[in-house]
Amino acid sequence: EYMQGAVTEENGKVVFRQKIAAPGKNKAEIYNKLATWASLRYLPKTEKGNWKDKDYFKNYEYSEVRKGDINNGIIECVGDEEIVFSKKTLSTDFSKINYLLTIIISDGSVEAKIENIAYTYNIAEDVERIVAEDWITDAESFTKKGKLYRVNGKFRTKTIDLKNQIFEEITNAITK
Repeated sequence: EYMQGAVTEENGKVVFRQKIAAPGKNKAEIYNKLATWASLRYLPKTEKGNWKDKDYFKNYEYSEVRKGDINNGIIECVGDEEIVFSKKTLSTDFSKINYLLTIIISDGSVEAKIENIAYTYNIAEDVERIVAEDWITDAESFTKKGKLYRVNGKFRTKTIDLKNQIFEEITNAITK
C-alpha cells in the first residue's frame, strides 16, 4: 500500500481523495454526524491515545474546523498534528504535519480530499518545512531500482497511514 502509485498527484500537487457511500442518508444527517466528528477530531491542543496506539494523534494550536456550511454541504478542516516515526526510551522521532481536509457532502455520499500537505521536521538542530511534493511523491521516494528511500519512506508511510485513518474515521462517523 506504500509502493509506487500510492501517493496521487493532481496538477503536480499531492492530493488524496476518497468517495464514501452513505446509502439512505440525506445531506443534513451526514453533515451533522461529520460536523460533530470534525469538531472533536480537530480540536486544538488535544491529545488522544498514547504513543504506541496506532490511532494516536496530538493536535497543535492551528488545528481547527475552518468552515462548516450545511447549505452547501462543505466542511473544511486544517490539520496541525504529530506523526510519530519511532519512540525509544530517551528519544522520539516525529514530525509536525499540516494539511487541509475538505469534505463535500451530498445525499447518500461524501467526497473527502486531503491536500496542501507539509511537514515541519528537525534535521540536525535545524527546523525545516518540507512540502509533500518534494518528499513523498513516487519521483522523490524511490531509488532507480524501485526501493523506498529510508527517510522519505518514513514520511510517505506515515502520511498514507494518516490518510487511511482519517478516511476510516469519516466512514465510521457516517455509518454510526
